[in-house]
Amino acid sequence: SDGRYAHADAWGERRWSTPAIAIDGRLACTQLSLLNAGLEELLDYSYRESRPAEADELITYDPNGNPISAFHPWNSKAKTGRASNPRAYSWGSSLTWRGHGFEVGAYARLYLTALAKKAQPSSFLAATGAGLRFVLPTTQGHTIELEWQVPTVWNTFERNRARAYGLAFSVAVTLENIAIAQQLVRTNETKTSVPLKNDRAGRHLGVGLWGASRGFLAHWAIITDHVIRNYQIAIPSRITWAPVRRRARSAHWRGR
Repeated sequence: SDGRYAHADAWGERRWSTPAIAIDGRLACTQLSLLNAGLEELLDYSYRESRPAEADELITYDPNGNPISAFHPWNSKAKTGRASNPRAYSWGSSLTWRGHGFEVGAYARLYLTALAKKAQPSSFLAATGAGLRFVLPTTQGHTIELEWQVPTVWNTFERNRARAYGLAFSVAVTLENIAIAQQLVRTNETKTSVPLKNDRAGRHLGVGLWGASRGFLAHWAIITDHVIRNYQIAIPSRITWAPVRRRARSAHWRGR
């Protein structure tokens, strides 16, 4: 498979769980590279203190030419020691997208995939634009049909209800991947890894945009002459409604 960042928007849309951002119930973006480029890591309530990147180290564009801010994880560095921040209560950071806080739980996975309506053809699930439909086999040889609708009101009850339907989503994707694996084995495609070619000098940017049971997570790395110079990670508990100070959107994203 092609996992190059240059083609991230194309292969991102082929994922079972569509990468996307929704603001006020409407899709704002489904391009994986733009989702990455719009992220900012903030330390408003952290014991850590950010260290501005040197001018020659500052990254202003991703490899696809999308602008990124000085607070993007690729530019994120922290001073050692504990900052004297009276608001601090954690060593963690907070992640926002173009100045917006967001949620990344299993419910967000359903919500975005349903709205985007880009899910791959499947025998077990379909995105309708207003919800997700599931057709799942039972151990008795029958099928069970379920449908989750995007709610008109988003609250704690709907989050918990969506978590339950998230199990159906996981089962559907698992069944599809079992079928794909069986077909690959039948055609003697059994490789599970490829050799790593790390023979290029210079500075290179890397990012892994993944998902866990609790929601979206990501890793960022900068490798210079075969050495990891910067590594950052964001996990769901640091992303979902992560605490940030109420403020106007930064000048970097205003009007975008």
